Amino acid sequence: MADEAAAKPQGYLARHLSCETVSYSEFKDLFIPLLLENTLGILFSLINSFVISSAGMTTLSAVSMVDTYISMLMTVFTGIATGASIVVAQYHGAHRFEQMKRSAVSSITAVTLFGTLLALFSILCRGGIVQFFFGGAEADVLTIAKYYLAGNCISLPFYAFHSTECAVLRGVGEGKSSTIIALINSCICWILNWFFVIFLGWGIRGLIISIFCMRFLTMITVFIVKRIRKSILCYKLPALFVFDWQLLKRIFKFGFPISFENLLFNGGRLILQMIISPMGTNVIASYNIAYNVMSMSQCLNAAMSTTMFITAGTCMGAGRPDDCKKLFRNVFKINTLGYAFMAAVVLVLNRPICAAFHAEPDMLPVIFVCLAITMAAQITVHTSSFMIPNILRAAGDVVYTTIISIASMWGFRVLGAFLLGRVFGFGVYGVYVAMAMDWTFRAIIFLHRYKQGKWEQMHVI
Repeated sequence: MADEAAAKPQGYLARHLSCETVSYSEFKDLFIPLLLENTLGILFSLINSFVISSAGMTTLSAVSMVDTYISMLMTVFTGIATGASIVVAQYHGAHRFEQMKRSAVSSITAVTLFGTLLALFSILCRGGIVQFFFGGAEADVLTIAKYYLAGNCISLPFYAFHSTECAVLRGVGEGKSSTIIALINSCICWILNWFFVIFLGWGIRGLIISIFCMRFLTMITVFIVKRIRKSILCYKLPALFVFDWQLLKRIFKFGFPISFENLLFNGGRLILQMIISPMGTNVIASYNIAYNVMSMSQCLNAAMSTTMFITAGTCMGAGRPDDCKKLFRNVFKINTLGYAFMAAVVLVLNRPICAAFHAEPDMLPVIFVCLAITMAAQITVHTSSFMIPNILRAAGDVVYTTIISIASMWGFRVLGAFLLGRVFGFGVYGVYVAMAMDWTFRAIIFLHRYKQGKWEQMHVI
């Protein structure tokens, strides 16, 4: 009986998370590493916040604001990496392995160079950047923010390199290698943060040194893990300096719209920081604590969404859109249940979670209301608003998804936050209501696009 009980869930999942193109085992091998990666990535951000919050709300506010800008830079060049993973996944699905490998290597070089240029620009213009985006904050916050921005950007090219490596590894089904890299990365992060920030007590300087060492060591780890696991994407260093312009053109065709979307999306988040910054240091901290907790609650669902993105690319590369549709129907149900479970956990454990951020007592009810708004929206509309466009992108429907995402971000989340938060005086609550409105609009439009079926006839390769 015990064996039968154990077999039923596995049989159910095997039936609902598999198709002719992608087996349940392949789906699971993608999802589990991605879940671990996402969890580790969120924990990395949370641990940075936990550690640096011990230095006070002023330092936490500065780090949180700058991290929003850094996230914008990261998602710009990881957008190109996403374009590469689309191309790589479809070549993999079509069994065209030589083009698959050349696409991966060319994209790694291109993204690393692009990341380096963005980092140099940010270092040279750090004063203007901080003043433009966060000028409404207190003087002490701005001083720390300038210092942290320059220190963080020094190691940004290392992140560009290893994040692109992980993206193309996932595209060819080597998610386990990517997860091993993420696990080692997180262990390095925790050890270095503890040593430089807590043990030595170096505060913001220690955090900068920790981030630099962690990103450099992770870049080295990529080569070691790929060699040990005999990755099909192993290459010699000279290959990084050979450009296949035709493949890069195809990668950029899908990567640049995604990068542009990411740029404006995270640019919108920066504008939100500008809207919030005059409201005071505690409001800035409340907003960012709630945002970090919300991100943590999305670990399971973000992994499922990325898995769906990769498997959709594989299905489309094999010419089987019906397989993609079958998987999505079942993944949608699982995702919704996952959001409901995480909402219950977050709202019940709200106070202990906030205590880990050293939140002051008057911040707790504010954070709770913000989380209640986002948890409700996640359960009802978040899967449609973010997983469906991933499927459309994997099929090659990139331009449409970019236009809608940008319009929704700026029309609802940014303009709505300004009107509700500042003009009508709802403060940080208005900002989170505007975010829920953004998700709802995306869900309606993308669901309609998906049901139209035009994406089923699109071709990437």
